[in-house]
Amino acid sequence: LLISLFTEYLDARLLSLLLKVIYIYSLYAIFASYIKTERYVSLFAFFILAFLMCSSSTLSMFTSFYQEQIIIICLPFLVYSLTCKNNKSILLLFASLLIISTAKSQFILSPLIVYSYYIFFDRRKLIIKSVICGVCLLASIFAISYSKGAVELNKYHATYFGTYLYMKNNGHKVPSYVDDKCIGLDAWGNKFDISFGAVPTEVGTKCFESHNNEKFSNALYLLVSKPSTIFKLPFDDSVMAQYKENYFH
Repeated sequence: LLISLFTEYLDARLLSLLLKVIYIYSLYAIFASYIKTERYVSLFAFFILAFLMCSSSTLSMFTSFYQEQIIIICLPFLVYSLTCKNNKSILLLFASLLIISTAKSQFILSPLIVYSYYIFFDRRKLIIKSVICGVCLLASIFAISYSKGAVELNKYHATYFGTYLYMKNNGHKVPSYVDDKCIGLDAWGNKFDISFGAVPTEVGTKCFESHNNEKFSNALYLLVSKPSTIFKLPFDDSVMAQYKENYFH
């Protein structure tokens, strides 16, 4: 909106540069809040350490229009608000947490994660922080409710490409109402493969169209029936393969 007052064109290169500057500044804010040494010494140390956080895979996100670039920028500010002890940190907490939780449906639970941190590690001004986390959680739920297309895809993938697939691969009993032919097929008919991630099939979107009424509660069925899954999942073969995946070539 602000740019439109001056021009009808948006230069993605300038936007990318601006976002990178903001990102580096947010990292420096965290660094400066912990390191209290001579200014030039701390600046030198920061630029050395910042290389670890400014990899090509991270910086490449700033030239895209994915929601992840918002997360990359706001996450350091969120961390800074957790470490800073002044009143400004409350406003920064609200702004960064609100943006993160409403940017993408996958981050809907971020207010609960932050609230858990305050419960266990920092109970100062807990009432205000509880209100902020609650407002951000409600805002994220509201935002997701009005993005129906993405929500339907997420519901399908959370079940047939997530929970049901994990249950089948690990020998758990799959509920009788589940269509076994669609387990492991994403919304576009690509079949899960532990070596290649997913391989094309002739199914197309048939499974998604037949089961687009799935609910998130179905995806939580596994956690309710087998709570230990939350600890075992990060070490599952299908998840471990993603840790070594090179997403940027």
